[in-house]
Amino acid sequence: MPPRCLVRGSINIDEFFKVKDFVLPGQTISSSNLVKRLGGKGANQSVAIARAGGIVDFVGAVGQDGLWVRDDLERAGVNVDGILVVEESTGRAIIQVNKGGENILFKGANYASVPPQLQPFHPDTTHVVFQNEVPLDSTIAFLTLAAEKHISTVFNPSPMPTPDELKFFPWDKLTWLVVNAGEAADLCSHLGLRVAPSDLDSSPKTASLLIALASHMPRTNIVCTLGADGVLAKLLVEPDPVHLPAATLDGPPLDTTGAGDCFTGYMVAGLMALAGKMTSDYLQVLRRATQAAGMCVEKAGGGGEHTAWGGRGCAVEKIITSTLHLRKFLTSYHPLGIGPASSSSLPPPPSPMDFIKEQLNKHGKEGEQGHAATTTHGEQHTSTSTGGGGFMDKINGALGGGAKGEEKEDGLDKAVDFVQEHILHQGQQSNETAMEQATDEQISDAIRRGYKDVTGHEFFVKDKE
Repeated sequence: MPPRCLVRGSINIDEFFKVKDFVLPGQTISSSNLVKRLGGKGANQSVAIARAGGIVDFVGAVGQDGLWVRDDLERAGVNVDGILVVEESTGRAIIQVNKGGENILFKGANYASVPPQLQPFHPDTTHVVFQNEVPLDSTIAFLTLAAEKHISTVFNPSPMPTPDELKFFPWDKLTWLVVNAGEAADLCSHLGLRVAPSDLDSSPKTASLLIALASHMPRTNIVCTLGADGVLAKLLVEPDPVHLPAATLDGPPLDTTGAGDCFTGYMVAGLMALAGKMTSDYLQVLRRATQAAGMCVEKAGGGGEHTAWGGRGCAVEKIITSTLHLRKFLTSYHPLGIGPASSSSLPPPPSPMDFIKEQLNKHGKEGEQGHAATTTHGEQHTSTSTGGGGFMDKINGALGGGAKGEEKEDGLDKAVDFVQEHILHQGQQSNETAMEQATDEQISDAIRRGYKDVTGHEFFVKDKE
């Protein structure tokens, strides 16, 4: 059975106010736009895991005023059977977004405690994810139960617990810790850890923090996000901290909201996919998560943007996104590292065609299973559905490929060749060269035209506000 993740976390109604400058105490200003949508670190990370291809169950609570955010979460591909509806109001966050792409977050209140026995782990659960927007005693209860079942655990302590809470936290039960640089410094300070000067070549201050944390929690992999400076990780399989550069953006960051949650979600999905594989692939997981976070800040709405979409174009658009995502690896990734083995241990990225084949195979079954969309305000919903088989069924039928075994692989190979013919229009060049020279629009158009030519159908465009 495929790996499965449980997220015990928060669900908010996020209210985004677009302002010229952040409001100061005692000041009244006008906002040029207000958008409401699903939010909360737990919900954001769950959506990211689902979008990255992971199976995810969510445990949390909403009030009667938040039924639409629960429905939004379900439309994003998250199992919401573990969400309780309680008498209290749904958590709420007020976020100011200015032209610089930064925001101020006021934590929503009213989080209900959910005992673990109300939502036992699925038999296939391999990972459990926590943040600190729910009561810490609930987090510890779920963490302890997961450790007893030998399930990998991931904790993002944001917002930061108090010093007393941190001192009594069962760090020995934690598999992965995800923090930013400020949180790493706070952790070291609150835990009373001695931070020695680092003799490593890059990010010496942060590297020293990670080394100090690793001495306090020797069974835990520690990942520190550095924003525009990338990611620093102290992995159990690496003797020294390893640095990975940030994604190269196509433009200035538009909104950093949810970027950290996007990173965590894609990282967890990558870890889930590693079940039974070599642990050296951790670096590849972190690379992809870093690129996903970079793409997140390039659009208004960040990783929390929540328009669910499906139908025939669902698979097509996912393939386009994944292909453009891959191109960032091919053209902008340069291994930078700390420690003698950090660069040499980085696995190479897949070839463009291998990656497209992977995405076709991964997302092909999602086509034509229906379409649902929500407005940016969340309370209004529209839905349509389409019948018929999935995207790969259409391609296999059109190209003569079967539905199972070698015949299916033959149809898949033909489909990939067809997409390749459209993308690699300059036949004398290598795959990598053509991918580097093609624009995003050319690649997107090529995949859409390839889909239409193979299946005889127009792709189904996702709804936009």
